[in-house]
Amino acid sequence: MPRVATGFISFLSLQVFRTMAYSLIPKQSSSLLWMDVTMFSVTVIMFASVLENVLAQAMRANISSISARFVDNFSRVTFPMIGLCLLVVLFIMGAMNVDNTFTMVVRLSILTFWLVSFAVAVILCIRRLPATLMKTLVRRISSTDFRYMNSIPLDPMELKIVFKTIDTDRSGNITADEVLKSFAFHGLSFAKEEDEANFKSRLRSMFELHGTGTNNRLDLNAFCHHFGAIFRFYSLEEEEEMELIEEEKAAIRQTLRMRQSLRVRESVRESRVSHDVSHASSHDSHESQVGRVSRQDSRKSEALSSTGGVLL
Repeated sequence: MPRVATGFISFLSLQVFRTMAYSLIPKQSSSLLWMDVTMFSVTVIMFASVLENVLAQAMRANISSISARFVDNFSRVTFPMIGLCLLVVLFIMGAMNVDNTFTMVVRLSILTFWLVSFAVAVILCIRRLPATLMKTLVRRISSTDFRYMNSIPLDPMELKIVFKTIDTDRSGNITADEVLKSFAFHGLSFAKEEDEANFKSRLRSMFELHGTGTNNRLDLNAFCHHFGAIFRFYSLEEEEEMELIEEEKAAIRQTLRMRQSLRVRESVRESRVSHDVSHASSHDSHESQVGRVSRQDSRKSEALSSTGGVLL
């Protein structure tokens, strides 16, 4: 875990700073010093940062990426604020010559309140996560700038939470009507009625295409697998553009098939021509060989006839 290792390195550097700061004290003392108060507060903050890193990674792996981002964002805001608050308290109470024990108690109370508030905020975030995911999904669906070309970025754990939120009867399957009812409950609305009708019709058609049973239901695996296709939305103009693109692709494929068939025909024709030429050349060579043999036979017969006449 690189983030945890970075936190421990910072913690070790603080320990070195503490040792060097104590070496500057002219003599030993058994009373509580301002350095003790400061190092206690800084140590608590650094240890809390290490725990925050571990908590964020655990929530990202087991609960949701949105909840992990909430923990990170909440830490980015609260950690500097608590550090600044403790620094102001230290300077004010030091200027007022308040006893260090009382200063320690005040700073400990502030740190305890901060840690409890942090834990309560994380618990509330986890409990409100289903509603947060549904509102995020509804907000992106109803947005005019969002067209779902790459679907909505939700991890598998978040998709499981969304599925359980939509599946109110806990049957393990959802229908298009249940999805629309859940979206309407969480405030889904469109600026144009045609966009709403288009979205609903496409949603129902996708459930009819990928659903099973009489009511075209989807289980959790099918919902996660077809999530991008189910919630993909196009306006009427985009539908026409997509149809034109599909027609162009079909025309290109048809042209490629025709070219390929022409090439096959030409290759077959060339093979036939070459075969005819080779056959004709072999036939001519055979005829020439036969003619050569017949001429040789005629010459031999003439020679024999001439020798026979001489002998007589």
